[in-house]
Amino acid sequence: MMKAKYSYLLLIVLFFCSCGSEAPVESEFERLKSAHLNIATTLEFTFIPDFTLTQITCSPPEAKILLPAKQWIRGTFDYFEGIDETRSYVLNKSCEAVDATHLKELFEGFIIDKSNNSITFSGWVIVDAENATANTLMPVNGEIQVTEGAGKFKGVSGSVRMNGNISYLNGLMEWKGEGFIAFKNIPD
Repeated sequence: MMKAKYSYLLLIVLFFCSCGSEAPVESEFERLKSAHLNIATTLEFTFIPDFTLTQITCSPPEAKILLPAKQWIRGTFDYFEGIDETRSYVLNKSCEAVDATHLKELFEGFIIDKSNNSITFSGWVIVDAENATANTLMPVNGEIQVTEGAGKFKGVSGSVRMNGNISYLNGLMEWKGEGFIAFKNIPD
């Protein structure tokens, strides 16, 4: 009988010991974020023109080059939980001829994921239109500056270099980028 009591008591102690909560494991992203270190990041985007809006005219107007005022964003960005393509967009702010074959676009944008984490950014891109024809992919190179964020990206800043192509035929811009993001110490 005494053995049964000790066995029962041992089972109770083991049960309570096994019910203790474990501390959540912090991800590498969270560790780097809280240490305020640069976090390497990559992205792959396609900008899809929204032709339902008025287009913007590049300068000089005599060149007769039009760009979509708005483009939707599809793709991937490290640490995002699936980009929401219905709410992520780029607004083209201006476009001007740099020389006879190159254009410089200035834009700003907003990316949001399916968990409502978001990043706001601005940027520029140089389009090489030297061999532009209906079947041409024109090279693009530029940079994005991450200016602010919300959700798990609150306090974010960063920079991403980009390169890719824009289709003369349908206006799709596909590009890849590498850079970093970092976080300021912002109290909750």
